Amino acid sequence: GGAWLRHLARACVGIDISARVGRDLRGESRAENFIFVSNHRSSLDAVTIPVAICLLGQESVRWFVKLGIMRYPLIGGMMVDNGYAIVARRKDLPKLGDAKRRRFNRIVVTRFVRHVREENVSVGIFIEGHRFVGPKAGARRRNVGELVGKGTFCELCEKLPDHGIAVVTVLWPKLPGKTILELADLCDHPIDITVDLYPHPADPGTFLEEAFDRMDADLEAALTRSPHSG
Repeated sequence: GGAWLRHLARACVGIDISARVGRDLRGESRAENFIFVSNHRSSLDAVTIPVAICLLGQESVRWFVKLGIMRYPLIGGMMVDNGYAIVARRKDLPKLGDAKRRRFNRIVVTRFVRHVREENVSVGIFIEGHRFVGPKAGARRRNVGELVGKGTFCELCEKLPDHGIAVVTVLWPKLPGKTILELADLCDHPIDITVDLYPHPADPGTFLEEAFDRMDADLEAALTRSPHSG
């Protein structure tokens, strides 16, 4: 679980991870399951985000992941066995064509939602679609990417009306690199995670935009405070 991964990261890589609830705006709504949305800056989010999930006492979360992960048989097989939604990006199936790729993903999402409802579990999605490596020219947000998964999030909200929303922000003290060597300067420094909790949104699209505006501001503030932001 998340606690085990946190201790493993601390022992093997030297990264200390902690999570806390930031905003809790659920009121009297106390959904059993959540739609988790998170920023995505590093492959190590596979270690950081379970800490946040553990904080909420969640035992099973089904995630959307890219088809490219199937290049790694052990990890890919685990995700298939755990009922993850394996969706294809254009670069995952370059010869298939956009129309057929969209039909492929539509079948995946339809089956995924049906299984989630049958098993009564939480779901998770990286709204940016890929790891954030920096803002594109003209981007409105500086610390998160474009919300390419917004349509899927809205569909999840429509089809899972009893799920609350958990917005997870991994507050890296600096933008992490892609390799273990580039992560060396993060050793022995804490990585904080905040989890903001919300009831099921009446307007999922507007909710998501506003949630990521807040996330962008939180990340900017964390980077400004951090001595490692340079």
